[in-house]
Amino acid sequence: MSFKSSYAKKLITVFLPIIIWGITILYHVVAVPPLSNLMLSISEPSYLGLIIHTFIQLTIVCIPTAIAVKKLSLTIKSMLLSIAIMYFLFAVCSPPSLYFFVYTGGWSGFWQQSQPAMPGWKASLFITLQYGIVMLITKMTYYVKEPN
Repeated sequence: MSFKSSYAKKLITVFLPIIIWGITILYHVVAVPPLSNLMLSISEPSYLGLIIHTFIQLTIVCIPTAIAVKKLSLTIKSMLLSIAIMYFLFAVCSPPSLYFFVYTGGWSGFWQQSQPAMPGWKASLFITLQYGIVMLITKMTYYVKEPN
């Protein structure tokens, strides 16, 4: 039993960023286009859409992280390794349209762009930093609430 438990704890370091990245990609492919069209038809600029999108992004990161922290005792060291893996996934395997708040030249449907496009590696660093901070806050929230 302890072997499986320690093995699962090591695997979650790799699978947590893959799960978060995969859900993020699915969300952007399946839900963002119709959701953004709906929100833009209601009001332009769509502050409601921005709030909903931000809430969904937070949920995508917080729920898997909370499960990993609570059920598998994810440590800070493992989480930092997960964040490094997540950067690789976002830098190598993500389309430019994924970066909602960062203009990378791949998509220009939300705001009019007057500045030059940000390089993909900077955009990947930016989104990984955002997700990493949310993951660490989730971990710290659980640590503070933990009865031990």
